Amino acid sequence: MRLGAPERAAGRLPAGSVLARHADALARGDGAALDRAAEALAERGFLLYAAEARAQAVRARTGIRAPRGCPGPGPSPWPAAARGPAPRR
Repeated sequence: MRLGAPERAAGRLPAGSVLARHADALARGDGAALDRAAEALAERGFLLYAAEARAQAVRARTGIRAPRGCPGPGPSPWPAAARGPAPRR
């Protein structure tokens, strides 16, 4: 789901698995199913994935992509001097 193609991931994961259910719910934009997947992920100890599924459920229900005033993907709105040094590669 992290690569942005949940519909492709759903077909590659074991049918009925919690990860497949998460991918399917994300592909359909089903907030209730994403909440159920989050609960199942949390029960298995996958807390980071559970948190992501909860956030995706909120977005599916509300259409909110980022908090107001937060820059989205793309070029930074901040001047280079304010961003600090570039990360080393």
